[in-house]
Amino acid sequence: MEQPSNIEILKQFTLSQDEQIFATIVERYVDLVFSAALRQLHDWHLAEEATQNVFLDLLKAAPKLPTQTILGAWLHQVTRRRCVDMIRAEKRRRNRERIAADMQNKQTDQTCWKQIEGHLEEALESLSEKEYNAVILRFFEDKNHREVGETLGISEDAAQKRIQRAVQHLSSFLGKRGLGVGATTLPSLLLANTIQAAPPGLSPSILTTANLFGTGLATTTAASATQAISMTTLQKAVTTSVVTISLGVGIYTKHEANQLQAEVRQLQTTRAETMKDLQGALAEKTSLLEEAQNEIERLKEATADIHRLRSEATQYKLALEKLENDTQQRHETEDAAQALIDRVRTLREKFDEMPNAWIPEMELLTESDWLEAAAKPIQTDAQLRSAMSQLRDSGEKHIVQDLTKAVHLYKESNVSEFPKSIKELMPYVDTSYDESMFERWGIITQDETNRFVFGNNIFITQLDPVDEVFDKRYIIGPKGEGAVDFLWSSIHDDLEPVVKAYADAHNGIAPEDPDEYLTYAESEAQKEAIEKLKLWNEVRTGF
Repeated sequence: MEQPSNIEILKQFTLSQDEQIFATIVERYVDLVFSAALRQLHDWHLAEEATQNVFLDLLKAAPKLPTQTILGAWLHQVTRRRCVDMIRAEKRRRNRERIAADMQNKQTDQTCWKQIEGHLEEALESLSEKEYNAVILRFFEDKNHREVGETLGISEDAAQKRIQRAVQHLSSFLGKRGLGVGATTLPSLLLANTIQAAPPGLSPSILTTANLFGTGLATTTAASATQAISMTTLQKAVTTSVVTISLGVGIYTKHEANQLQAEVRQLQTTRAETMKDLQGALAEKTSLLEEAQNEIERLKEATADIHRLRSEATQYKLALEKLENDTQQRHETEDAAQALIDRVRTLREKFDEMPNAWIPEMELLTESDWLEAAAKPIQTDAQLRSAMSQLRDSGEKHIVQDLTKAVHLYKESNVSEFPKSIKELMPYVDTSYDESMFERWGIITQDETNRFVFGNNIFITQLDPVDEVFDKRYIIGPKGEGAVDFLWSSIHDDLEPVVKAYADAHNGIAPEDPDEYLTYAESEAQKEAIEKLKLWNEVRTGF
């Protein structure tokens, strides 16, 4: 049964007010929130207070959060805002000299992490929303690439690539700040240092405070409130003050906090406008390029579902319309994308119409394999057959890799002896593959085919081609591996005397068109071989 998402769990809490439900969310994210607060505030007690406030904010916002919200990213952003408020309050209470001294005392050049820690939050803000969400899930929630892909609704490969791009952007951002952290080093630093365990009593403290918030703090006694909020030294002081300070002072404090928040927002707005002016035209072009790269990546992530491909093509068109490119160029790109989708659909339909052209190995094809095969025109029969052969070849490559590994394992277990049948290799192959994928493969000797064996007198290969003009033959032998076209082994004997006769008559110069060979063909078999060569030459230059 599919587990409920974090947002769904939060919705259940708003309806039931069950403290245990909210405890589930707190336990999942208390380390993330506390660590983000600690990085910015550099004070253990202030980080605890910020963490309490963030989860109270979550309680208030829970009924209004959209279902598709990435909760970890939302909590991180709220933590950032809360910390900005607290830093501002600290600055009003301390003089500039003490702040500078405290910050200087906490900095160290001994490790790479200490160099980048103070710039990490600003670097994260420079990422796009998609890259930001991916980084939070991977390095702050410690999810693997598959889990990140499931959360974001993309494939595992796409999630890995998106994370790699985000890490490169973070590395580039830090490099501009004079911090030379490579993209290969940064992931290990983030995984090892971004999350620190929150104090053991912080989660119960949040739950108790949240319970008071949910049931009405105003109706509880002074003794109960003091016990529920007695986790940190700072909170004890605050609790004592709350009991003794009048309601009027609380209202004034809230008003002052609102003013401080407004000042922070104004500073953030001013900073954003200044950065925008400085970036100028270069930032605009970079943004356009990133949008184009994101759209191309999304196209590569298309699945076998033709309806989803159509939907993504529509989104791709809408995104392209936003770019400030030439109108004609945009239309040509849209037409090319639609043509690619149409060719993929045509190939799938042809395989449905021609079941004999399908082989079990094609179950291993990826969406990229389909798109690559459809990249070329398929207007003629030869072009269609070539594209279908390419798809079979892509599936067979997976089997070849597995068989090659299995042969090495078999030889290690059998004193370098080469197997005599595919059945002997089955204990060494990938167990995730269906056995039907190996039915077309066998072990033959040089006596059965005296061509293209790469020095092997016995080897593993496909027993028969589906299309002898365009299919490739893979060879795995004790002395090496390789691949050749089935075509050459089937037409070699018939074509060789024709080629020799033509070469003798033309001083060894090869013809530009295979049709020129027809004059020197003496048998129907030779003419048939030339026709096969013409088909092959139609889709591939040279022979």
